[in-house]
Amino acid sequence: MSYEDVVRVAQLKTRPGRFAGIRGRLGLAEDAPLRVVDYLKPGAEELASLLPPLLGRRVARAAGRAAGPGGVRLRLATHTPWGYGLFRLLRGLRPWRRRTYRYAQEQAAIEKWLDALRPTLERDAELARGLAELALLARGYGRVRARGLARLARLLDDWQARLETDPAGLSREVDALRAAARQDPDGYDRPAEATP
Repeated sequence: MSYEDVVRVAQLKTRPGRFAGIRGRLGLAEDAPLRVVDYLKPGAEELASLLPPLLGRRVARAAGRAAGPGGVRLRLATHTPWGYGLFRLLRGLRPWRRRTYRYAQEQAAIEKWLDALRPTLERDAELARGLAELALLARGYGRVRARGLARLARLLDDWQARLETDPAGLSREVDALRAAARQDPDGYDRPAEATP
């Protein structure tokens, strides 16, 4: 249940050897001119993700009420000192990540999942394995990831009670959700009413 945010994207864009790798895939000589332009569309959600939890929650809530898809379209010429420098600046925020709204959200989701996984493992190893594999719902980014995490959270909301009263039904639900996510990787992204 890892995640990628703008800081992680900046790390990837500035990793050593990226330009050499691009040259290699394109079959360009070392001295051939190379222009790399990265296209980004950060929105209010990405801004909120970098803020402290209280402020980030407010920005995210306000962004959620705003109509339509947002985001600022950016074309960053990464091969230039300015474009590369901007990504380096964002990469430098890595120590701040554990203090951000996004980190708090992701940690809460992980803790909820682990809190369900521990007692399940004691009771039913096969069901615990299925639940562990449901971490695949947390893949992707942006709204896709948010919907996958929301789906997982709904499943876990009354987990302990259902584990006690209807483990067989819980097991069927986990199996169906896992199968749907595997057969159609984007299937879990549909509204909850459209998939099991």
